[in-house]
Amino acid sequence: MDTLRGALASAGVRKFRNKPDRFSQGYELRRFAAEGTASRPPTDFFELYWAPHFGPGRLGATLAWALRLLVRRPFWHLDPQLRGAMGVLQVSVVALAVAIVWLLARRFGEDGFVGAIGWASGVFAAVAAVVNLVAGYVVTRVLADAARYLTPKPEHVTARNAIRQEGVQLLHSLHDSGAYERIVVVGHSLGSVIGLDILRITFDELRHPNPATPEPNDEAKRFSTVVRDLPATPTRGEVDLFQQGQRRLWRELRARGARWLVTDFVTLGSPLAHAPLLLDGKRATLRQRQEEGEYPTCPPTGDILYPRTYELEDGRRRTGLVLDHGAVFAATTWSNAWFPVRRVFGDPVGGPLAPIFGRGVKDVQVRLTSRRRHRRQELFLAAHTTYFRRDLDDDAEAAHVDSGADEAAKAAAASVRDARKALDEESRTKVAHVAFEAMLLLNSRRGVPLPPPPAPRSRSAQDLPPPDQL
Repeated sequence: MDTLRGALASAGVRKFRNKPDRFSQGYELRRFAAEGTASRPPTDFFELYWAPHFGPGRLGATLAWALRLLVRRPFWHLDPQLRGAMGVLQVSVVALAVAIVWLLARRFGEDGFVGAIGWASGVFAAVAAVVNLVAGYVVTRVLADAARYLTPKPEHVTARNAIRQEGVQLLHSLHDSGAYERIVVVGHSLGSVIGLDILRITFDELRHPNPATPEPNDEAKRFSTVVRDLPATPTRGEVDLFQQGQRRLWRELRARGARWLVTDFVTLGSPLAHAPLLLDGKRATLRQRQEEGEYPTCPPTGDILYPRTYELEDGRRRTGLVLDHGAVFAATTWSNAWFPVRRVFGDPVGGPLAPIFGRGVKDVQVRLTSRRRHRRQELFLAAHTTYFRRDLDDDAEAAHVDSGADEAAKAAAASVRDARKALDEESRTKVAHVAFEAMLLLNSRRGVPLPPPPAPRSRSAQDLPPPDQL
């Protein structure tokens, strides 16, 4: 639960009750319940703990996966976030390979074939021992999880399915409880890939409206115009307008009885920024799979809505517009944050997602602090674990004062906010915890009242359309 505690602290949620989690299948997890405030309704926070499905990885298999990625594309064809790191690694590997071949040739001339092979075996064993000693835990635990989840080999499928099934079950339980008005899904690092898989699977099962609800399809009919009005390279304001259109469509779908409650998907330090490198297959690229409807984009591609005729209990028929199975990001916004790589600072794991998953993704570059100086926590790779570190910002609390504070405190807070805004504009970044809090949009009491939550209902075959309509 440490990750969830960090997320709450980053979002400025200071007080919560630690309650039993009756929705997850395991007993290791808890539910953090925050009471409502003047702007925020009562909010529950859950964590999907998927790590136990993967045991320790194998050093050799993980390094082989990493090596395949390393040689798949030359560094000058990679995105700027990865280009520098991969360039150093690729040049180093080539130099090491040349050195080994040269030394092997010398050994072959001096000791013959058997002697050269024996020397080479000893060198490889020594290198493996050094790698295992220096980075064994990172390789067999952290990197191995990514290798196994992102590689659909037969030996990995059982764990991949178990993780997805647990996430889908949690989302269904939250929908069926009848206790919630909206759901926000947050994914950090590999969790963002898992989150995307869970959303695309669950959405297909909860996207249909209630045919007995005679609500209009105004926003559904207007959504194609909302997509068309979004330029190829939109500004931040234009993406905000697009997300407002997504939220209007979500409200209309809820008013029509659709059970889908997920309003926002938030990703942090997501390796999906390098999805073509990670997910391209031998016979199908990621782009092809997106066009086929396997991986959703924002905005969706192809036919977003289609007419469906429902037969009511009294024998009457009613036709309504239904979101396509791949159109999860028609009614769900996607916001993404990452630390830009600048010299030895930044997070090469994350990066912008709009170039890969669609211009409707709101990409936000972040930094740790309101001040100009870099912190050691923003050093290469270290930044990947600091997205929830609100405590690293010296001015985090200075910018948030109670309404009853004295004038001096209010003036100091205003000064901090002004300095932060100036640095935002200069660096084109935002403080990480400020951006994260804004992405969650927890102050939903300040907007139009949300539709009522769906009535409690167990998952059954009756929730799904007939097989010929799937």
